[in-house]
This record gives sequence, structure tokens and C-alpha cells, in this order.
Amino acid sequence: MIGTFITENSIRPITVKGIVFNTHEHETLRLKGSWENHKVYGRQFSIREFMPVEPTSEEGMVRYLSSEVFKGIGKKTAERIVKKFGKDTFKIIDSSPKLLSKVKGVGRKQQKSVLAAWDDQRGLRDVMTFLRGVGISHAYAQRIFAKNGLNSIPLIKANPYQLTDIPGIGFLTADGIARNLGFDKNSPHRADAGLLYMLEQQALNGHTCFPRKDLLEKTVQELNIDSSMLESSIRQLLEDRLLNSEKIEDASGIEQELVSRPRFYKAERRVAENIFRILNSEAYTVYEGESYLIEE
Repeated sequence: MIGTFITENSIRPITVKGIVFNTHEHETLRLKGSWENHKVYGRQFSIREFMPVEPTSEEGMVRYLSSEVFKGIGKKTAERIVKKFGKDTFKIIDSSPKLLSKVKGVGRKQQKSVLAAWDDQRGLRDVMTFLRGVGISHAYAQRIFAKNGLNSIPLIKANPYQLTDIPGIGFLTADGIARNLGFDKNSPHRADAGLLYMLEQQALNGHTCFPRKDLLEKTVQELNIDSSMLESSIRQLLEDRLLNSEKIEDASGIEQELVSRPRFYKAERRVAENIFRILNSEAYTVYEGESYLIEE
């Protein structure tokens, strides 16, 4: 985004650029970043992170309340609300919303609209504050909020390892967040995520499956998780079909169990099926005239 912002208590606009989301015209934002000089467009503020905040000036309050954030509240009604409560306007909305009914033109419909929008905006601020507080960068916080919305806080508090579903957030990042939230190193969620992470790491080394015994030993060594917890987790992951298991005999005739992520298992099967089909099918092109070129 490239846009024009007006700083509070000023009428001179500034040019800003960067990524913002879930914002509206006339909303007040706290921006962090740095100034840059563009060779064509001049001085610009490059946004590193942002946070929606409540405007402090009465003029800003009127603009905010009459913006598209608050459906059904026009400029005249917003002016009456701010005139009635002054700098305590947002405090009244937050703690004593019934007092809005004393403002001319604010009926039940408008009151519900104000309260619903206020709760949404407060929720966004709460989520962004929480995410930054547990060590999540602003860029990832945007992705998390875009996916989970106001449910972000309870979901992460319940199981921060769910964050590995967000592109760019891996096990190690989620593990650090879990530590910040006080999760035990032997928590079931950590054991589940740790086993899946170890299999993903093996896949990066070209191993689409891995012996169960070796996987458990390697996870104990590298992630320091209790072996009994890992045994319980691997059974649950297999039951939930988040892992696939297959027993085979090695070259010595000893049976071993291989585990894999389902997508790798299905890909391997598909490759084998296609090779078998090709080997047992006639060639699409037969070069009868050049058969003498083929060595017997």
C-alpha cells in the first residue's frame, strides 16, 4: 500500500508505504518504521509494523465514529456523541455503553452498531498485542490474524504448535512461542509436532519414510522429549491418520516398521504404480524400420 496519512494535531499529510490490513479510512494507526527518500516521490515513511489505536483528539474521534467502521453512524451523530462525552467518549463506549442512548439520534440500532464495531476493533488490538507479546513478528502476526481472526488468542494458548500451518512458521518458531507461554518440554502437543517435524527434516534429506525405532530415538536426542510421551504421541498420530505405517522385511529378513507422512506415502505409491504400469504396457511408438539398430 502507498497512501497519504495525516498525523494527529497536524494538517500536513505524509506519504507512507507498506503492508496494513483490516483498516478503514479515518481510522487511527500507530506506525513503526523508518523514513526513506525516494528519488521520484521524495520522502516516504516505510511501515514495518502498525497497530490500530483510538484517536485522542475530538476531531479524530468524530472522523473515526463516522467512518465505515461504525455502520449507521453519520458525521452529525458522531459529532453529537463526542460533544456529549468529550475526551471520555471511548471510555463511555467501552465501560458504560448504555449512556449512548442519552445522545439525540442514537437509537437501539445505532447503539448496537457502535458496540459491535467497537468489540471488533478492540479484538484486533488485543490479538496483535498478544501476538507481539509472545514473540511473533509483525509479518507473521498479519498471517495469523488473516487466518484465525479473533480466535487467534485462544487457539494459540491452547496449542501454539498449530502455528506450523501458517506458511513460514516452522516447528522451531512455534516451539519458542510455546516456551514463552510456559508449555512443558514433554507436553503432548510438543511431542506430536516434534515427531512430524523430524519426519519433515528426514524428507529434506531424501527419506520419505523412516524406521519407527530410529525416529523415536532421534527425536529423544534432538528435541529432548521423554520416550514414553513420544510412544503415546506416535500411536495417536497413527490413529488420527496423520502418520502412515508399513511393516517390511529388510535385506537380512528382519521385519521393521516404517513411518511416513501420508502425502509422501501416497506419492511413493503413485510413483511405483506408474512405473509398474509403464513396464507392463506396450510402447506408444514402435520403430519397426530401425529395429536393426537395437542390439540383441
